[in-house]
Amino acid sequence: MKAKRDQSNYVARVKSDLEAQYKTLAVFRRPRGAALYHYFAVLEVEVVKLGLFAGDPGKKLFAAGRAAVESSFRAIPALFERCPTGDASPAYVSREIFAEAHQLFEYSYKYEQVMYNLQLAERGHFQIFIAKRDSRITFAYSSADADAMETRLRSGELFRRLSGRHSESIANKSEALLLIQQVRTELEHQISRVAEEAIEYRYTDSLVAAMKAWAQQLSASISFELPDNTVLWQISFADVRRF
Repeated sequence: MKAKRDQSNYVARVKSDLEAQYKTLAVFRRPRGAALYHYFAVLEVEVVKLGLFAGDPGKKLFAAGRAAVESSFRAIPALFERCPTGDASPAYVSREIFAEAHQLFEYSYKYEQVMYNLQLAERGHFQIFIAKRDSRITFAYSSADADAMETRLRSGELFRRLSGRHSESIANKSEALLLIQQVRTELEHQISRVAEEAIEYRYTDSLVAAMKAWAQQLSASISFELPDNTVLWQISFADVRRF
């Protein structure tokens, strides 16, 4: 019988292996301008490819947008950090560099999902199960509340990464949960299913009032404006706001 793997050691090794493999991607050996040019070409082509498959256009665009955002969380900073400086962007798309950029897109998207889930596990939102023989980690929500919490956390992930602040710092959390529940109750009374994976609802006066109360509570507790000293690569928001 094979001995049970130590969970913390196995997870640490997985993180190390993923990062080591990430660093070896061929596109990081390209000049930065060419690498960025081809990465954004990949994002454009991913949207164009949607027209080749059947399905609801809105859902397909949402899926493509989410993949672009989650991939770019890691891909764009990595391109700036690891690619050598060089000539400006080329005036054409190279098949070879495009393939390398597409590999970066795919790897970054999956890498981000794995690392985010591991972070949630560290916070107690997920339970981790390590396979005895296969190279596999299984994630499971620790509770139904954790499932709902993950959705809310994910919606604010970009804000937290750029600002370094946490949107959970609400002074009166019990009041916030009550307001969220009021919005949910209003929506439950209004939502109707109109097609497969499609719903509709009306903005009633009571729903709008509940949403306004929630928005006022959030704006009073959280500053959603990124601070002036937040830097994206070499440009701060203070620099942007001078124009």
